[in-house]
Amino acid sequence: MKTHLLALLSLFCIGTALAQTPRDERIARAVERMDDGDYDEAARLLESVLAADPKNFLANYETGYLLYMQERYEEAVEVLRRIKRKDYPPLYQLLGNAYDMAGDRKRAVKTYEKGLRENPDAGRLYLELGNIAYAERQYDRALACYRRGATVDPAHPSNYRSLALLYAISTEPVWTLVWGELFMNLERGSGRTSAMSETLARTYRDNIRIEGDTAVRMTFSRNGRVAREGLRLRIPFGTAVFEVAARAALTADGIPDSLTLDVLSDMRERFVDRYFEKYDRMLFDDDAARPLMDYQRQVKEAGMMRPYNYWVLSQGFPDEFRQWRDEHAIQWQDFIAWFAAHPMSVPDPAAGRRNP
Repeated sequence: MKTHLLALLSLFCIGTALAQTPRDERIARAVERMDDGDYDEAARLLESVLAADPKNFLANYETGYLLYMQERYEEAVEVLRRIKRKDYPPLYQLLGNAYDMAGDRKRAVKTYEKGLRENPDAGRLYLELGNIAYAERQYDRALACYRRGATVDPAHPSNYRSLALLYAISTEPVWTLVWGELFMNLERGSGRTSAMSETLARTYRDNIRIEGDTAVRMTFSRNGRVAREGLRLRIPFGTAVFEVAARAALTADGIPDSLTLDVLSDMRERFVDRYFEKYDRMLFDDDAARPLMDYQRQVKEAGMMRPYNYWVLSQGFPDEFRQWRDEHAIQWQDFIAWFAAHPMSVPDPAAGRRNP
């Protein structure tokens, strides 16, 4: 958790641009020392600031963070409780986490909920409520918290990641593919991104069964319920759209012998074509996939679908990915340049639904 860096950036960049004071510089050095694991020096720097300015918000916040990192949770609570800053969600997050680690989960939940009353679009606080629900095996509640967090704060990637991982242990892993790829696009290049790539590849392998040369069985979803909305019907995305289109895309040239990275890349590219030919204007039971499909169409129209697919699934097929990348070095570099210049827009849940 790098919440202290967010605190620094938000305080140093908002309002009128002012030169850093010596106190600001000492706090910045303290953050650097914390990142390096030099907690004693970080404490010394923060104490020097608080000796001259006991109410300094950032110094107090970073002191609470330092105590949390040192697993001194009760002391972190005492420091953080004294800070009065209603409009800063990371404060509620850190204080709630400290309560939870100190063994007071009920107070942790109340802290997150109080933070949400003051900051109703704080996705990070829904994330923490979801994490507690998950720890208590209240999976439906965890799902609702993560989904609400992604809705009110679509730029915060951790809720996407949590949704993907939770769906991975459910009967609806189709949504692991959706939320996981959305997460990878919002948080590119991190260790969590690499782990998600492996999760997505495993989800494909675990839910596609090639049964000889006669059949392909998919188990991405068990939901076959059609929902009624007035006179209109909303079809289940997983069974009626994804599995049908993915099976047709996979077997377009016959049933493959195995699921290689190349085979899955071809399937994903054909899936985009089939989706927009047949399904885009239909009503689904859940519209979470629409922003992803729109971005995949943009990638395909730019001629970047194959390297993009290889990036998405690279960690699940590391040897095949490295060989392809080495053999297509120019294509890969062109993709990297294009990818950096064309990030996926933050999904807008309010604009997600299509009407025929």
